[in-house]
Amino acid sequence: MYSIIFCGGAGKRTWPWSLVNRPKYLLPVPGEKFAGKSSFRLTLDRIASFPSVGYQKVIVASSQDNLSKISTQAKEVPSNHYIGEPTIRDLGAAVGLAAFTLEKIYEKEGIDPNEPFVILWSDALLEDEKSLVAVLSVAEKEVIKNPKSMVFVGHKAYFANPNLGWIALGDKLSQEESISIHSLAGWLYRPKQEDADKFFARGDAWNLGNFITTPAYLISLYEKFAPEFVTAFRKIQAEWGTDKWVQTLSDIYPTLPEIHFDNLIIEPFAKSDLKESAKVLVVDLGWRDIGTWTALWEYLPKDENGNSILETPGKIVTQNCQNCLIVNADKEDTLLTVTGQQNKIIVRTEEAGITLDVGKDGDIKKLLDVLKEKGFNQFI
Repeated sequence: MYSIIFCGGAGKRTWPWSLVNRPKYLLPVPGEKFAGKSSFRLTLDRIASFPSVGYQKVIVASSQDNLSKISTQAKEVPSNHYIGEPTIRDLGAAVGLAAFTLEKIYEKEGIDPNEPFVILWSDALLEDEKSLVAVLSVAEKEVIKNPKSMVFVGHKAYFANPNLGWIALGDKLSQEESISIHSLAGWLYRPKQEDADKFFARGDAWNLGNFITTPAYLISLYEKFAPEFVTAFRKIQAEWGTDKWVQTLSDIYPTLPEIHFDNLIIEPFAKSDLKESAKVLVVDLGWRDIGTWTALWEYLPKDENGNSILETPGKIVTQNCQNCLIVNADKEDTLLTVTGQQNKIIVRTEEAGITLDVGKDGDIKKLLDVLKEKGFNQFI
């Protein structure tokens, strides 16, 4: 089985720790147990330890600007297994490009075209990695048995989250230890809160974007639901491995429509008869989102006052503070002092600093727009 790891996202909600040229998935994850590894490196090691994958069967997809930075953390990955998007066109284009490129890699490396692949994301933390191995093992067997199928990993929902996709579960087909296997009943990307409430009440699953299929089958779905993409991808694919590939990709890729993969492919798939071949494997992987400062504060251990203090590597001294996340990511010989604050996120880096209320991470995007208007792009 091959694996495609997607490294994307501007990381705006964790600014100024993450910047355009310093993406969050390459930054060390806070906490001693992560040994200074980034979420990307944790994801890479996690899937490379899977018996049928290894580092030689990993593909990394990201922006062209970040490939060199990523490769320094993934020297075990073959140099021709990197896919660099010249511009951001959302996941409809990104996943399609990866599928068509993988088809070409299979051809060159003499891989059975029906060999499965799994899509993973570089910014996830998982508390239960053993369950990931178990669920991927079941999914791999399902796709080997039926190459013209999609197997989705649905995560047990902890609450009615409207910021994730949801998988509506059909009949329960079987149970394999902690994995509940269902048919697919429906799909919705980022529903309204009232719809998320309904999904949660029914016992449906979060969609974290992990699925297993074959390149040939995924390409057939693009041919059915997004034929305008296929013509472009075939032109790009024809030049893969030649001196013309990067230029062809740069000429054609920016012309593709900007649409999410779920909206482009999976939602129409889930409404068609094709969904009868799909299965959903529901499992609790202990998934944690650290894509916002508030989520990171909730995840990290706290002192007796509810504060999470990150000296990475600058020093911090606090006084009379409660329920705060305080980060000093400036140089080791710097000191950040905070007094009399409650329910605050306070972050200092070499480039900039920010203070905001816990739970107000969405305000950062608006702030960055203001910085752009004022000409402070060098700090973004």
